[in-house]
Amino acid sequence: MKRFRKVLSAMLVFALMYCGHCAPCPQGIDVATVTKFLNLAKAQGAVPETVREHYLALSHTASECIGCGECEKRCPFGVLIRENLKQAAATFKKQGIV
Repeated sequence: MKRFRKVLSAMLVFALMYCGHCAPCPQGIDVATVTKFLNLAKAQGAVPETVREHYLALSHTASECIGCGECEKRCPFGVLIRENLKQAAATFKKQGIV
């Protein structure tokens, strides 16, 4: 059982559950939604127009992350949320999306 937990934990390090345990973000970022849009973009190999429009409609985007780590303190899965948000900010910026 201990080994199973260790393997599961390693698998979750860069994955994000859309559970919302990370909330609230001091900057108001909806971490789960931003990461869902990032995952959709990764799956498509580009940012689909629908994802682009939904991302632009967010009140706060990944680029507003200040790296405080409050989200990671609340995450029961040990997800590296700040890294996910950096990746999201870079992905959407590369596509010309603020």
